[in-house]
Amino acid sequence: MSKFLWRRTIGKNGINCYYQSIFESFLKKRGKKVNVDFIYMHNVYVDYSSNLLCIIYLKKNGCKNKINISLEYFNEKDILSLEEDKANEEEIVENIRKGVVFKGTNLWTLVFSIFIASIGLNVNSTAVIIGAMLVSPLMGPIMGVGLGLGIYDFELINKSLKNLLIAVIISIFVSTIYFIITPLKDAQSEILSRTTPAIWDVFIAFFGGLAGIVAGSRKDKSNAIPGVAIATALMPPVCTAGFGVATGQWNFVGGALYLYTINCVFI
Repeated sequence: MSKFLWRRTIGKNGINCYYQSIFESFLKKRGKKVNVDFIYMHNVYVDYSSNLLCIIYLKKNGCKNKINISLEYFNEKDILSLEEDKANEEEIVENIRKGVVFKGTNLWTLVFSIFIASIGLNVNSTAVIIGAMLVSPLMGPIMGVGLGLGIYDFELINKSLKNLLIAVIISIFVSTIYFIITPLKDAQSEILSRTTPAIWDVFIAFFGGLAGIVAGSRKDKSNAIPGVAIATALMPPVCTAGFGVATGQWNFVGGALYLYTINCVFI
């Protein structure tokens, strides 16, 4: 079975530069000298039965030649494929399931991230707040819900939603206690910015979620998942709600939880 890709039908300006560059690169790696003025590509097609990219070209003297390039060398089929470095599906599912439940390490990490985020909001430190986003394990149940929807595992969905709700209640409770105790009672800019969500927050959460899906299914984990945590900011809005409860500013509570809900849904 063959897939026709391109044919030269007009003068030299009609050369497909993309395949021309691949063709020249292949010849150079084979140690052959290339002079573009003496090489004219005629047509290009993929022979999937032999797993070859076939290039037919004409020399200036009119002789027609053919070069077969293995698709392992030129990855024409898989240029946008996500299969090459995809992790084992069972491994992906198991890793997501582990992050759903808040116990042991996850529970302690949750508590620590609450205090880090609350202090960062309180002293108006962007760097500290970013640290809390990276430490926070709130992304675990959200990814669990997404996985459950994808594989129709309603038990996983219920478990993830239950743990997410528990995490939110714990976060609001602990942050409320902190903001009651702290002597700093003013609403800083970092707090105010999380009480008025906009349409841009929807786009950030949506594209951040897509990046998280791709990164979470790779064998080698990239910095995309921490980037998603920073961009979508789950813990700071919850702690901002705690500030609103502690100071009796219920409009802060509503705005912060609205932002948190947007992030959870669109991730």
